[in-house]
Amino acid sequence: MALKKLFFLIIVLSFIIPLAYSFYFRIHPSVDARAYDNIAYNLASGRGYRESLDIPLDKILPRKEIKKFKVLYVAYTNPRKGLSYLLDAWESLDLPLAELILVGKYVGMPEEMIRYCDEIINRNPSIKWVGGTQDPWQYYQDASVFVLPSLSECYGKVTLEAMASGVPVIVSENARAIVEDGKTGFVVPIRDAKAIKEKIEYLYHNREIAEKMGREARKAVENKKSFGEEVFEIYQEILKREGK
Repeated sequence: MALKKLFFLIIVLSFIIPLAYSFYFRIHPSVDARAYDNIAYNLASGRGYRESLDIPLDKILPRKEIKKFKVLYVAYTNPRKGLSYLLDAWESLDLPLAELILVGKYVGMPEEMIRYCDEIINRNPSIKWVGGTQDPWQYYQDASVFVLPSLSECYGKVTLEAMASGVPVIVSENARAIVEDGKTGFVVPIRDAKAIKEKIEYLYHNREIAEKMGREARKAVENKKSFGEEVFEIYQEILKREGK
């Protein structure tokens, strides 16, 4: 009896898993860009980080009116998130009126690594450790640039969230999601504090380019097909290949 042909379809979110397969489709999850609209946030937000900046809660502030240059990191921090490389990069910078905002908490971090990160954070007043929060959106709205230096990443939804907020991003090559290097942000090698430093410094000194990248990042998210649309198109492609 002849064996029937078996067809295996692999749909992945990760940049790592496909290395083991010769045939697969990669899909990036979507976010609703409208949910990150600056004006909508400023009108709807309550108290929190914006209040701590002594900005009137009833005032709508375009991003460019916030004078400090804010570098944002959002993640549940475990060893693969690469936070130590961002901290090393920041400590080697000397940028007036600049802050590094860390949102999230340690999860599964070795004690030695926690001590290393905490030592850098504690001796640098320009680093603000926010900790865990259920409302990270306010931090995206105040950010000048978003950094995710992951050593490995499934898809990095936080990168899409930052882009939807109109923020240029600096990400490692394993966390690039839909980032176009040089257009919506920068893609750097993993474990490369020097590259992270150089890109932060570049955007700090080139604010107009950073603003343009942020606008392009927002457009990229707005124009991205939904997860469901991408899956549907994949099945159409499979059926086409199978002659059905």
